[in-house]
Amino acid sequence: MINNLRNANFYLMVLLDLMIFSVAFYGAYLFRFDFSLPEFAINQCIELLKYAVVIKFSVFLGLGLYRGMWRYTSLRDLWHI
Repeated sequence: MINNLRNANFYLMVLLDLMIFSVAFYGAYLFRFDFSLPEFAINQCIELLKYAVVIKFSVFLGLGLYRGMWRYTSLRDLWHI
């Protein structure tokens, strides 16, 4: 795990993962309210997102899920995504 903290790709992977999670979370709120969010829902989404991102990152890091994500990924997989 200590080796991951020295690797710049680790930080990029975590940043992208948290950004994608945030977009998916916001998209779920948009979908829930038929793509027109009331004011209370925007505030609620932002407040919940702060906690959800911290909890998700803590759980993923604690369980070691960021450790081997790129080990089996190739450029071909990136192209397919």
